[in-house]
Amino acid sequence: MKNKIFIVVFLVLCSLSTLVQATGQIGEKIIIGRDTLWMLSCPLKADTTLSRKVSERLDPKVMCTALWRGYIGTWRLENETLYLEAIHLFNGKRVNLDGIFDAYLENGRIAARWFSGEIRVVRGEQVYYEHMGFAQYHEHETIYSLCDGVVTKEKEIYNSLKKSGNDESDYTLDVLFNGKGMTWEGDSSLNVQIIPKPDGTTGQVKVLSWYRYPQPNQDTICMWGDFEIKEKEYDENHPYVQEIKRCLALMDDWNVLTLDGKIQPVQLRVKWGRDRSAPYKYWLPGKLKQLDSIEIDGRNYVLIVNPLQQDPDVMTRLRPRLKGAFTTRNPRGYVARWKIADGCLWLTEIRHGRTGKRIPLSTLVHGNHRKPVVASWYSGSFKVDEGDPVGEEYPWAWISCREIVFEVKNGEVVWKNVYDNYIQPGDTAAYNQFIRTVRSHDWDNYPELKDRVLHVTFMVYPNRNGVADSIREIRLDVYNEHEARVITDPTDPWVMLVRRAVEVVPRWEVRFIKGEVQPLEISFDIKQFEPKSINKL
Repeated sequence: MKNKIFIVVFLVLCSLSTLVQATGQIGEKIIIGRDTLWMLSCPLKADTTLSRKVSERLDPKVMCTALWRGYIGTWRLENETLYLEAIHLFNGKRVNLDGIFDAYLENGRIAARWFSGEIRVVRGEQVYYEHMGFAQYHEHETIYSLCDGVVTKEKEIYNSLKKSGNDESDYTLDVLFNGKGMTWEGDSSLNVQIIPKPDGTTGQVKVLSWYRYPQPNQDTICMWGDFEIKEKEYDENHPYVQEIKRCLALMDDWNVLTLDGKIQPVQLRVKWGRDRSAPYKYWLPGKLKQLDSIEIDGRNYVLIVNPLQQDPDVMTRLRPRLKGAFTTRNPRGYVARWKIADGCLWLTEIRHGRTGKRIPLSTLVHGNHRKPVVASWYSGSFKVDEGDPVGEEYPWAWISCREIVFEVKNGEVVWKNVYDNYIQPGDTAAYNQFIRTVRSHDWDNYPELKDRVLHVTFMVYPNRNGVADSIREIRLDVYNEHEARVITDPTDPWVMLVRRAVEVVPRWEVRFIKGEVQPLEISFDIKQFEPKSINKL
């Protein structure tokens, strides 16, 4: 049962790693007594010869980005000695180790006499994780120091995490910070380090900038490597630090990550010159759901932009009312309602992000008595959506059946347009026949394609009736793991063959988005590379 649990966890972590393109790595298994645990160390890598011999027996087709070394070892710590019991591939297949570890066999077992160093064994819940190597920390860890495979010392480590109510505090600080009138220094950003107190309130604060200087042999900075980086820390009287501390006093709720008895700093960043009214992660399911709303012609819509945040002075007037309002679901700390009327964008209501309590509009305009406020500080464009998405081709952009787009200048609506979007299917049967025709060509007769992949990409520009106005940018990529070349010459026989096959398709899919037919990018493998079969392990 324990082995099955480990395999399930292993597969899930590999899947997650692939999705986020992470480089966080899965550890080895280690058996201590009756417990099967994770070991975040690779003793085999201490000996390059052994590591190479094992690598030669791995299957390169069985891989996972969370397991770049290509295998997961099973070890046992018994009588203070570390033993290697087995090595498995990602798919669970056992690797044949005969002839590799003969010099380390003791009573039929592989004793890790080649290894001197530390191994890290973890237990309990994971309290912290980064997408990098073994940068993951659990509630309970044991560091074993070994010499020639024998334990010489043990160290017990206890880690903990007290969670903040706002996992998006980096964004919160960026929204609250008002740098107007300040002279910007460094690389146009501030790095903020907070050492929280045990209760999660703000403790020590450091504010730093990075400066880039040309290398001694460089006159200018043109590319990476032309410069040196130096760090500058600002004292507590610097305007940057004073403004940062005013913002932090409103937040004052931090993750308290304690590793081996030491509270870790919280790292935040402020970058100026950024339009803070832009949408922020509104598409994340189950997280940032407290978005603004807008009334247009008596109908309410979700507003994914944040007009209130474009002018830092407006947020500075609002922010005293937002103490304790910031949550992961609403790191801005407020929810606003807007209205389009009389050719203007109006702010009609603001509520506290945590309690929902109404915040008087007089906070922004002195003397105002619940009257809507023209958003005279805001200039930009935004859209609202009606209906369902037009198709699954646009999951992140969320292209809806109808989009109403506004352009606003100093609070006045200067332009409005309504787009009815749709996707019209093409001739699927003809398209599939085109694919079959191209792939069925006798590509194996070309010596230059032996042991290579042939991949095609091209652009189709259809009219609204689906008929191709033009076929452009036909590109053939010929490659294997050692070399690659690109063919784009329109007179090349292979390119001409693809073009003739493409032109047979009578009707293409039509994606009519924002008043225009979108070009289609077609991309597929014509010929795949079949690697030579490897010896069974």
